[in-house]
Amino acid sequence: MKVQKHTTLDPELFMIYERLTTDSPIISEVTSRINKPGMKILDVGGASGIILNAIINKSRYKIDATILDMFKVYKQQLVNKQIRYIVGSILNNKLKAKSYDFVILRDVLHHLIAGGISEIQKHQEKAIKEMVRLTKKGGYIIFEEEINNSKLSSRIQYFLSSIANKIHFGSLSFWIGKVIVSFMSKKEIENVLKKQTGGIRVVKRRFIKCNFPFLWRSIFLMNKFQRAFYIIQKIS
Repeated sequence: MKVQKHTTLDPELFMIYERLTTDSPIISEVTSRINKPGMKILDVGGASGIILNAIINKSRYKIDATILDMFKVYKQQLVNKQIRYIVGSILNNKLKAKSYDFVILRDVLHHLIAGGISEIQKHQEKAIKEMVRLTKKGGYIIFEEEINNSKLSSRIQYFLSSIANKIHFGSLSFWIGKVIVSFMSKKEIENVLKKQTGGIRVVKRRFIKCNFPFLWRSIFLMNKFQRAFYIIQKIS
């Protein structure tokens, strides 16, 4: 599967987003489970390390922190030099199975764009499967993701963002043309989790409705948007 690395996501724009959204439940849920020195954390698509840095600063113990991200530019922008940076993709990596106590991800799945909808769905499923593969027995996969529970509006958003990106129509205010997105639904995530054969248990799932302004809900088809948050333990 070929991954479009630089045409569907602007890394500088993502860094702006990263630094505007520094608060995440991932931070407290990970730090509350760090119970000894040297626990290993992999942040998939962790960019410049905002989330990992917060975990490092709040942890009672020293941790082994790694980012896996395909953009080299973020390596030069790391906010904490204790963080190891691996240039690569969750879809195509050579990391050893069962290597990490925690594998975390925030707002990455809807950016795994390549080909059409069916290929994107395969990418999203593979990313979750890889997160499970890389997690140690007893460890946790913790992720936060924007989802759209309307299949129709999700598909429309994908096609509109693809067209805007292709013709280089853009607006920094709305990030139109800067990114191509394809949002999963709650049902799609749950179906992917049911298919995992690695032995997992969902410890927590939470869905918070996104309260966008009426204009955004009307124009950008965001009426059924939610923020999904999952804590999954690997049990075998």
